[in-house]
Amino acid sequence: MPADLTGPIRVLRRSTRLFKHPKRIGDTMEYHDHIFLIIGINQYGLYGQHLTIWYTCQDLNQTNYSDSEKVFTPIEHWREAHVRCKFDDERLKRSTTLGHVFKLEGSWYKAIEYSDIEVDGTDIDISFYIKPIFPISRKEARAKLFDERRKKLQIELV
Repeated sequence: MPADLTGPIRVLRRSTRLFKHPKRIGDTMEYHDHIFLIIGINQYGLYGQHLTIWYTCQDLNQTNYSDSEKVFTPIEHWREAHVRCKFDDERLKRSTTLGHVFKLEGSWYKAIEYSDIEVDGTDIDISFYIKPIFPISRKEARAKLFDERRKKLQIELV
């Protein structure tokens, strides 16, 4: 994967054989004679006996950017969730994709961002942030439904 080394933030892909520990947030990796700090996990894929992870990285060789005083902290309602499955378990592919919506402890949540991936023998432990999904009120839902039905009837009468 060719590197565009014009800025300090890049997405790099790394593959490792299963049963080996992948790089984690806070680790470094070398690519095209540059040292990159892993600051996030974008996505992952399982391909046979290989685990491929796309990392968000900061090029530590680059200093031509302005410093930021901001430090990321998850929004107050975000939680961290973990899924631990065997590497060939279908649930691993189905329930850990970003954007996945699921019910947990009686409330609905959406997977937002990966926070860690660990390999322990044949098990893969995926950690990710989730945020609650707050539906609109029943009153608003009924009003919206009534409005949409009214629009549909007017179109059919014309």
